[in-house]
Amino acid sequence: MIEDALSTVDREERFKKYYAIQEKIVDLCPTIWVFDQAERRAYQSAYIYWPVGEAAQAHKAITPVMGYGEYAHDMKVWPEKRAALLKP
Repeated sequence: MIEDALSTVDREERFKKYYAIQEKIVDLCPTIWVFDQAERRAYQSAYIYWPVGEAAQAHKAITPVMGYGEYAHDMKVWPEKRAALLKP
């Protein structure tokens, strides 16, 4: 896609192709981790699925690493499960 955009002579058409490339990159949600630092994070596994937390438990790690706590791209929350836990 990049080579095709670069070889497009018409400026407006080339910019449309650049835009399509940017959209594709955003859809991939790339993240570059500069460094990792261990830290504690708590979450309710009864109604939240957090792959980073699951991986930490599976590997007997004390905690996931810094920065992943804010990475919610693949986190899932089920409010109905939470509501069921709160019922008397």
